[in-house]
Parts: sequence; C-alpha cells; structure tokens
Amino acid sequence: MKILYLSAVVPGASGSGGKRACYNHFVELQKMATAVHAVFVSVDDTQLDVAILDSGKTSWKLFARETPRIGAGLRAKLSALFDLFVGRWPRQCKAAYSREAIAHIAEYISQNPVDVIVVEHISGLALLDKRVSGIPVVYISHNVETHILRDQLIYSSQNSIYRFLFSLELQKMKVFEKKIIQKANGVICISSVDVDETVDLADGAADKVVHWQELNALKPIRWKYTGKKQLLFVGSASYFPNREAIEWLVNTLMPEIFKIDPSIGLYLCGSSAADVDLRVAAPNVHFLGFVSDEMLEEYHRESDLFVSPIRLGGGIKMKVLDVLSYGMPMVASRESMRGIDFIQRFPTIDFNDIPATARMIVELLVSEQRLNNLSATIVQQLKDEIASRAELLDVVKTLTVH
Repeated sequence: MKILYLSAVVPGASGSGGKRACYNHFVELQKMATAVHAVFVSVDDTQLDVAILDSGKTSWKLFARETPRIGAGLRAKLSALFDLFVGRWPRQCKAAYSREAIAHIAEYISQNPVDVIVVEHISGLALLDKRVSGIPVVYISHNVETHILRDQLIYSSQNSIYRFLFSLELQKMKVFEKKIIQKANGVICISSVDVDETVDLADGAADKVVHWQELNALKPIRWKYTGKKQLLFVGSASYFPNREAIEWLVNTLMPEIFKIDPSIGLYLCGSSAADVDLRVAAPNVHFLGFVSDEMLEEYHRESDLFVSPIRLGGGIKMKVLDVLSYGMPMVASRESMRGIDFIQRFPTIDFNDIPATARMIVELLVSEQRLNNLSATIVQQLKDEIASRAELLDVVKTLTVH
C-alpha cells in the first residue's frame, strides 16, 4: 500500500505526547507499507530526526510554519485577531495551514500513485484541499478536540479574557471537527473513550470509526524498587491539565503526606515552581524543570511510585503509557487511565478523601512486595495487549474499503 502521510506535528521519540504518538504511528506505518511519502509542517519550528525514516521506502518534505506566531510583532497580533474574529478555522488548524505544502501535495498526487492519505492529528487536516478528492482519507484522531476545549473553558477563570477566547475557539472547533470527520473515509481513535463521541460527530456512521489502542513498547531496562520513598510526576505546566494536576499535588496532597511521613519526596519533571500557583509551603517538593531524556529514564526506573492526578483534558495520556512501558507502579485518577482499558485494576486517587489517598500512597511506599506485585501485573498486561493488537496498516486498509 502506498501512503501519503500528512502531519503538522513533527514526530519525535521524545517531547510532547502528541509528538510521541505521531512517532509511534509513523514508525508503525513504515514497517508494512510499500511506500510512504510524508509531508510535515513544523508548527513549533522543530526539525525532523531523519533516523526515524525507512530510507528504502520513505520520502519526505518538511515545510516551515506559514502563519506567524502571536509574539512575532504587531502585524502577527493583528493577523491573529483577524483569524479569531473573522476566520473560520480554529487557531491550531490555521497555524498548520501552508499553501506551499498544499501545492506540493497536489503536485505529488499528480505524479505518483497513492492508495490512501493518512492524516495525523486534527491540525493535519488543514493540509487537505479539493485536489485530493478521489483518494481515501483516514484520520488518526488523538483526541476529541471539542472535548479538550470544553475542559479548557471550564478551567479558565469566569472573568478571564481567556474564557472568551476559548469559547470562540470551541464554537469553531465544533464545526471544523464535525465537518472533517464526516468527510474522512475512516477515523482511527487511539483512545477507546473517544469512539462514541466521534461516532456522534460522524452522524452515527459507526462503521467508519474504529479504536486502535495506543501503546508504548516495554523498555528493555525497567523499573526496580529502590526504597527511596520518591514520588514522580512528569508534565509541562504550559498544558492546563498538567498545571491543574501539579497544583493539586503540591497544594493539597503533599501537605497530607508530609503529616504522615515527612521523608517522602515529590519530584516534578517538566515544570518549575514559577509555572504554577503555589498556595502553601511545599515541603519535600522538587521542581526539576526540563530534564534530559537520560535523566527522565532514570527517574522512571528509580522513583518508587508515579502519581497521576489528571482530571482535565481528553484522549489518552501518553505520560501514563510511558509509565506502563517501564513497568512502574502507579497511583492514578480515573481520567488518567481513560482509554487504557487493558489495565484492569490500579490504586485510584479519591479526590473526595485526601487523607485516605495520602495514607494509601504512604502504605504503598513502605511495601516492597506490593510495589513489585503492581509492577509485575502492569508488565504482564502490557505484554498481552501488545501481542493481541492489530497492525496499524491493517486497520487503515479496512477503513479504505468502507
């Protein structure tokens, strides 16, 4: 099968959850396709790591962002205001739009056979125009974006200008997401909980929407009990679900844990104290900011327990898949595990009983056997899921027949 792959998220083995999901899909598709031509628009100005390309079957083209960043000067700000109040597209989709990339896609199609167009993430759909009609389009949906914007609207302050901006974006996204899902021949949801809402957006066409479980392969060197009494959370506070989670960890959970056992520490990778609203003193909380991939691996392997109190946002949580790939024990909210159905049981955070949650975490940390049992269960369940999951290209082929 000859694939034209379109993405406004440049794939990467590290970085944001979106980049890593794109990396998983791109590598997976290359394994079984006859040929792949990939077109990327670098919205965040990152470059492609050519090491991820299969040089024998993959060609590619990367285009710079066309839409100016808001911080690029007065003209960019005026352009953003025009797009906000007059434009029809959500900002993240407009940022991915590139006339040069679209012209290249049209030229490529005119000169090369293409069996299917695979579009990665909602922003990648900005690269489609009428010149690709007649070729099946399969959209890989990372999230129901309307759901995320609804959460962002709830999280923003009642009197905030951001609330007004998010409300405008939400209305645009509702129209854009519904229209594009209806146009696609098939939609692959990487989170099971997004399927029903996506079917609704597709006007009930359940046969064109499928779930393909997002997974990370098991790490060759995995978690091992160290007895450090070290809790871990990973995430940038620039993304609002992470910020809300970090503030809850620091302001609400850690003071309760400190009362029981002041030797327990929380290590936060990806954020600094200046990024969040600290309302209390933060005993034994360590803001590490950006850390290298090597250091992040070390924290996953040597911290005793990952704590994921995510309550907002949609789709699957890549940070949780990372944790599972290390076989690392975890305490999590139900939202954190949303769409990760193969993990049957896990210690759950009770937001209505913080002292009980604190006691549960402390009791886990002092029990090497319980932590080792949790790790062994995670590893086995992940192995079983990897063995039973269909190949991504097979799923794409099924949708093109639709």
